[in-house]
Amino acid sequence: GTSSDAESSGEKVVRPDVCPLVKSLLGNILEKRGLHAEVDIWIGLYTCDQMRRGMNCLSQDLGKEVHPVQLPSTRTVEAADYYASQIRRFVSDIEARYNFNFNSEAAIKWQRERMAAATVLSLAARSGKISPLDLHIMFHLFFIARPNKLAAFFENLINTYAGFKSKRNIVLAGSPLSFEDTALLETLEKHGFSIIPLNCTGLNSVEGFDIP
Repeated sequence: GTSSDAESSGEKVVRPDVCPLVKSLLGNILEKRGLHAEVDIWIGLYTCDQMRRGMNCLSQDLGKEVHPVQLPSTRTVEAADYYASQIRRFVSDIEARYNFNFNSEAAIKWQRERMAAATVLSLAARSGKISPLDLHIMFHLFFIARPNKLAAFFENLINTYAGFKSKRNIVLAGSPLSFEDTALLETLEKHGFSIIPLNCTGLNSVEGFDIP
């Protein structure tokens, strides 16, 4: 839901120099736009300081229920253990607050399905045979779709794909790309370039994780 209108609305809550993604998030929630208006519980994954502050504003200024989860900046055994403890704490909070019973078998099945889809998507992204815009859409579908049979869906898409003739592979690194943030991808595709997305909404989000 990133847009100039959402950013402007977000500036009613935070300063103008705050990250555009955080401003869009807060602006859409403040104005009750789209899917943002339907969310009852927010899990605040603290990926950066501005997101941490945004989640605090979401709770303190906009009165939403927010459950913060600290995401370590490294991928060590200790960091993985710490992150696991954060998830256990979050699950325990939800169980106590809403009288839910956590189903570990269902959670493991969910994760296995998700990582199977991640593996297919990773291979497709590294192949250079998917156009930048189509690959962008596939990654964002991965972020929001239920993982059941998602790997098979991706495989079917790839197997029936007409093919993209790439002149050159371009490595895309750095910041995340929102779903609407396509100007750069459109330019690269127009010139016949494919991308290898080594950014936070690309391969960094689907590689380096084990399936339980």
